[in-house]
Amino acid sequence: MPSLEIFHSIPEILSYFFPGFVSISIFLFLSSNELEYSHINVYSICISYAIKVLIDSILYKFNLIHTTGLIYVIYLCFGVVSGYIVYCIYRNPKIKKALSKIANKSQNNNIWNDIIDHKFGTSLILYPSFNNDSYIVGTLVEYEENGTESWFALQDYFVYENGNKRASSDDYSHPAIIAVQLSHVDHVEVLYPSENSEIVMTYNLQTSSKATE
Repeated sequence: MPSLEIFHSIPEILSYFFPGFVSISIFLFLSSNELEYSHINVYSICISYAIKVLIDSILYKFNLIHTTGLIYVIYLCFGVVSGYIVYCIYRNPKIKKALSKIANKSQNNNIWNDIIDHKFGTSLILYPSFNNDSYIVGTLVEYEENGTESWFALQDYFVYENGNKRASSDDYSHPAIIAVQLSHVDHVEVLYPSENSEIVMTYNLQTSSKATE
């Protein structure tokens, strides 16, 4: 029956979309990038086709026997692995720097993904827009990706006003975090405690001679 044949063909049809979709989804999630739905659909089909051709060629070359259900699992697993591998390559400081030079712009949709070091840590100095004589310094814990409405959470923080310490996380008997909304911040200074930071290596940042005096 035609309807039964179509039903049995569904996994084969989906294999031309889902492996690539999984691969792209993992890359976009890890890199915090975005793509239009129309582009995602096109890329998913192209990547899925490439995955099918590669896997089928390997199985044919080595004369490996597989069941119909198993091959679809292999396609999906390869989609997961390929998405993660591409992300690791994309995050490589040298490759990231080369791509930025070629395109002459950031490769991310969010500037924070370019300047925040998740591996070695990042410290921030936040200058509130409503008070030019105060600032907050601390180690970044978490942050949102919601434009100017984003919140930044800092630990080991200190709040200064007119050059004097007004408050800090040490004032409490329990661990404390301060959250600041970006819309209330005039500008931000970003500090990298480790010279091994991939951000430092990507942009060839140098320690100021004044800081070492």
